[in-house]
Amino acid sequence: MTTRTYASPRRAQGAAETRRAILRAALDVFEDKGYTAASLAEIAAKAQVSLNTIYVSVGKKPQLLLAIFEEATSDADIDSTLAGVESEDSPLRIIAHIAHGTRVIFERHSWALGELYDNAATSEEFTQTIAASEAQYRARLGVAAARVAALHAPLDAGRASDVLWFYFGFRPWRELRKLSWSWDDAEMWLSQQAASALL
Repeated sequence: MTTRTYASPRRAQGAAETRRAILRAALDVFEDKGYTAASLAEIAAKAQVSLNTIYVSVGKKPQLLLAIFEEATSDADIDSTLAGVESEDSPLRIIAHIAHGTRVIFERHSWALGELYDNAATSEEFTQTIAASEAQYRARLGVAAARVAALHAPLDAGRASDVLWFYFGFRPWRELRKLSWSWDDAEMWLSQQAASALL
């Protein structure tokens, strides 16, 4: 006689809510103390859960940071930016749309993205996650580049993709922010530079 495993929807919902609470608490503590100095005990207290609950729900500190990073890379505004690109018929407006869309994502998740990049050397898993997310992001930019190239012959789609990555990857935004540029100024300048390089 085979036994059947019963999955309670309410239990699954509770587990998902607990995980979200843990990740919110982890982000708050990491931002306040820094990833290296933050402790799991502080995160558990902030989330009002036990240490064991954190281990079971997410894992240790590296897994917490990775989970926060993965939430950033699956932000719903990424898909809405791509949808906006596909409906545009002006290369200039497409570039401006990409500039604004990436600005929104990077501004919202700048801490998580920066912290993972800063700690990449401490974990092979961090390095692999960054490489995978960059490959995924470049593929998304490739879709936009193909649209720009189709509307602006004889622009090469591959070269256009490289240019979009050069101007709209995470690092250019971060460097300008380190130089005390406002998000508005960075968005305008990067958009202008990308347009000048492509059109």
